[in-house]
Amino acid sequence: MPATDGLLTGLVTGNHLRRLRNNIPLATLLELLEWPHKQRNGQVAFLCPRCQAYLSAVNPRTNLGRCFHCETNFNPIDFLIAARQCDFVEAVHYLTKLLPRDGPTPPTN
Repeated sequence: MPATDGLLTGLVTGNHLRRLRNNIPLATLLELLEWPHKQRNGQVAFLCPRCQAYLSAVNPRTNLGRCFHCETNFNPIDFLIAARQCDFVEAVHYLTKLLPRDGPTPPTN
């Protein structure tokens, strides 16, 4: 079966999803989307796409965003779905275009 940009016909591999979650920094995605965000106490804070609170932070070690107001965690896929109000397939397609072509995938724990 031919692969296109890491997507198999109608399917997405687990490895591809890990690359989307781990290899596209959430802080970079915020910038690309021109999503409201700022540096606060050495961390990136962003406007939550769910509750519109600014009580949030991005953990660069885990590449997860957390809204402490509505208690929602976001990886790049989740954030894009909420921010753009798109579905999973649209989010995967958009993020696939942002993946580094030859970058290594971090090991899973």
